[in-house]
Amino acid sequence: MRSGEMNYWILKPIGKSRGRGITLVNEISQVIYAESIIAQKYMKNPMLYKGFKFDLRIYALVTNMNPLELFIYKEGMFYKFRFRSYIIRTLQFGSI
Repeated sequence: MRSGEMNYWILKPIGKSRGRGITLVNEISQVIYAESIIAQKYMKNPMLYKGFKFDLRIYALVTNMNPLELFIYKEGMFYKFRFRSYIIRTLQFGSI
């Protein structure tokens, strides 16, 4: 990673909704693997469609890290569009 480059990760617990339990870390090494989570790399300048942010999600099961081995769930792919224009806000670490 280049000096000064953003390195934010959004950690979402499995089985919770409405933003409960979401945390931010600035290094992936800070992740504690005590429970199942979804880890997403924060993108500083996301691709927008007419000023709206959208998600394309692909679910995968990682079974080995070295060498990398994973399985992609074809039935688990979906997309989601936001209904508010995207505005960049300042990130705060810890629980959201």
